[in-house]
Amino acid sequence: MPFLTNWHWIFYKVKTNRYLITNEEEMRNGEMWDLLQDGYEIVWDSALSKKAAKEHLYEQIDSFIDWYKRDYPVEVSEPPRPVSLETVPITFRKACDFINEYHRHHKAPQGHRFSIGLTDGDKLVGVAIAGNPVARHINDGNTLEITRCCTKSGIYKNGITKLISAVYQAAKGLMWLKSLKLRYGK
Repeated sequence: MPFLTNWHWIFYKVKTNRYLITNEEEMRNGEMWDLLQDGYEIVWDSALSKKAAKEHLYEQIDSFIDWYKRDYPVEVSEPPRPVSLETVPITFRKACDFINEYHRHHKAPQGHRFSIGLTDGDKLVGVAIAGNPVARHINDGNTLEITRCCTKSGIYKNGITKLISAVYQAAKGLMWLKSLKLRYGK
């Protein structure tokens, strides 16, 4: 039987001073390319476990920054932090463009009440669009429906949950909590 291992990778984004530890199993559907397009660099690709990756994280990132400084001026004053996803308000146009590019089977909806984006501190990695219910019999003016919810990649853990929570909080603040529906198709 061949020796099989699940290698762990450390990705680092110089611009935001954030890192992400992931493994090969989590990157089966092209997630590595999504991270590289989002500005992350591969710092270390041969950790045998997540524990080993965490133990050697700072020394690997420091050595990467030393190498990076040879070509690009960069000043890092604080230790790197893990990737943290933040919600931001976005325009309907930006949300539609994101949905049309990344949603696997739906186009952007026709309208919305509001849209929320999800960023990694630099790039947009997810959106949620909340609007009127599609079914006419429940469209009473007080009901809100999440018509589209999408993240760029599965590598951004809990992105959908964070977006749904942000829509819920916004709906609560705007007094639309008679009913909140989520259409989530597999």
